[in-house]
Amino acid sequence: MAEDTANPVVSGAAEAGELVQPGDELVSYQPGWLVNVAVNRTDGRYVHGERLSVRFKSERAARVYVIYHQADGQSLLIYPNVAQPTNAVTANTEVMIPAANDSFRFRVGPPYGQEAMQVIAAENPIAILDDLRPGAARATKIPQDVRRALATAIEQSPHSFAEHRIVIHTREADVVLPPERSPKRFGVFVGVDLLRDASFGDSTPLAKKSAELMHAAMLADGGVPEANSRLLIGEHATSTEWEDVMTKWLPSVSEPGDTVFLFYCGHGGQIKALDESEPDGLDEVLSTYDMDSKRIRETAVSDDRLARWLLALPGRQIVLLLETCHGGGVVDGRGMAGALRDEANRCHDIAQLNTVVVCACLPDEFSHFSPKLPASFMPLLFAQAMRDQPKPLSVQAAFDFYRKNLPKLLADEKIGANLPGFIQQPSLTDHALLPVLLAPAKPTSTPSDSDTSQTPSPESSADRM
Repeated sequence: MAEDTANPVVSGAAEAGELVQPGDELVSYQPGWLVNVAVNRTDGRYVHGERLSVRFKSERAARVYVIYHQADGQSLLIYPNVAQPTNAVTANTEVMIPAANDSFRFRVGPPYGQEAMQVIAAENPIAILDDLRPGAARATKIPQDVRRALATAIEQSPHSFAEHRIVIHTREADVVLPPERSPKRFGVFVGVDLLRDASFGDSTPLAKKSAELMHAAMLADGGVPEANSRLLIGEHATSTEWEDVMTKWLPSVSEPGDTVFLFYCGHGGQIKALDESEPDGLDEVLSTYDMDSKRIRETAVSDDRLARWLLALPGRQIVLLLETCHGGGVVDGRGMAGALRDEANRCHDIAQLNTVVVCACLPDEFSHFSPKLPASFMPLLFAQAMRDQPKPLSVQAAFDFYRKNLPKLLADEKIGANLPGFIQQPSLTDHALLPVLLAPAKPTSTPSDSDTSQTPSPESSADRM
């Protein structure tokens, strides 16, 4: 970070769209709590000489360090600093860099491109960073060996840290910008039909079919181009592939203002929590193909882990659709329904994420399905709404269609007939600023005949079985 008159010049970085991003080695997707970092431009794009400011918030009281990753490979510790030497922050308190009463300014300068602001929060002071005496300057260079040591510490004890970063893009003042693009739509569809470890349950063919159906519906009627979608089923529905899609592919191809849909169908469960974020002491988890009983925390996807993935998508509209199912015809989806609602609330509180979460049942209910139908109820009814209801169709309107028509499907399939007090009510948690379109008036992609044929109505599907 060079000096320009009285203010440091912040540099740019590599070409946008790379899957490897500055600070990758310091990322923990299994944090003990959530933190968020943001900059003063929502799109993260800056021009030479423009002012850059940073703000962060930690869900817990913690020791917080803010690292600026430059284009030339150098990393600078910009918090704590000479004007803000104390980095013990209280829970849910927003901190500005520079402080609001500080006349100091960061200004953007060469080199230009892609780089990152990254916040690291720790339960205890990080001695290797404190030894750099960051309180003696506005920015302190972090040697490579210190970065490696910090990465090792985070890897060995991920729940002792929380981390978040935001990628920024800088350019010269006289560079001709490409035309501003229209918002895009992306979809990730996960169907965990196979489990490598049989101790977690039977295979669930309906999970694969449900993900395929929702994928086809979004291509045909949801305005998601095939190139903007990822379908993870069978042996590809692993925690590693899912994490890469959420934290590398999506951040590299989408931008603030875009809409991201995430559909999941598979087993749900619980494991012992390692932190205090869960009132019942349990983390809710979603199954993956490679879920391993000896490495359950690394191979299943906990609600905390999913929340951290979502923080990698600032400024996007995010729609989560959760349909849990089980080979026996019923699964206890109650915990995850409540957990995802809670995680959406946490993400909104810590980062103001625009999220809509649809779950197949309320937290105190069970989610059911019929093995006679070609897919689970949520994708069947959402696909029918997208195909048959007037467009544009919002997620909220599709949810109303789903909730209204689910009781008839349950009755037709005689589900719950022998269960006293049986009820299943889908739930919606809405933190979107505006209604989110599920089926636009004019889809951005033209579906093929085969795409259309994969979105049967529940009625016709049941008749054919």
